[in-house]
Amino acid sequence: GCTELSWSYSWEPAPEKFLIFRMEEKDLSEKYLVGDVSGKANRFRDCQINAGHKYAYQIIGISHIGTRGEPSKIIWINFSKEPSPPKNLQVKAGDEFIDLSWQAEQGVFYNIYRSLNGKEFPSKPVNIKPIKAGFYSDIGLKNGQRYYYCVRSVILMEGFGAVESRCAFASAVPIDLVAPLAPRGLIAVLRKNGVELKWMSSQEPDLAGYIVYRRRCGEKIWNRLIKNPIKENHYLDVGAKRLSGCVEYAVSAIDNAPSKNESPLSVPQKVIIP
Repeated sequence: GCTELSWSYSWEPAPEKFLIFRMEEKDLSEKYLVGDVSGKANRFRDCQINAGHKYAYQIIGISHIGTRGEPSKIIWINFSKEPSPPKNLQVKAGDEFIDLSWQAEQGVFYNIYRSLNGKEFPSKPVNIKPIKAGFYSDIGLKNGQRYYYCVRSVILMEGFGAVESRCAFASAVPIDLVAPLAPRGLIAVLRKNGVELKWMSSQEPDLAGYIVYRRRCGEKIWNRLIKNPIKENHYLDVGAKRLSGCVEYAVSAIDNAPSKNESPLSVPQKVIIP
């Protein structure tokens, strides 16, 4: 229900103010002053328009002594109808991304606006130009941060400014669901005070630590030996002194995401305890 105008001004000094004029197709000879803004501004919203009309806009700068500058070019808005907001908007969050989807309509384009508070949305969409598809993947986001979206339907007409619908709203929080790689290079050596385990350090940037597992050879279920992940890439199983026969060890890596993603187990290593 509003027209949003934006412009640039590169001359110095800047005007005292800008005057914004509106004309209607039925009478181009009459200009209506619909507002004025500071000479440092570059944006104006006109919310006194009605669907079914064509409007023209022009901006004029006023100097500090009241002199009018050269008028801007005239731009047109064909507000023949206000498009409906996108239907069936859905979001799906992943690791540093959010996928948005909606029911696309033939002949309609779409713009996606993103906000961190859900109240104030920027004037420029996150997509470079209006898109036809009913899908957009917003990447490079911060996990754990909630993002709010306003998706608008857009009607493009040659020779006129774009006409956008009201917002379809949605929000989501990106979350890390990708587990680290399994630790490599595990070795197990029998010592006098237990079984000593060593493995290669993981290079995962979000690594929280390692979990050590043990089971008797031939069993299917692994027993977790430590409650909390350890940062070190080595571990001494002193409890092995109470065992005898064949035992197996394996190690997993776990990240620091809220979901605590755990890797597959490393290649198991056998130890024969006398």
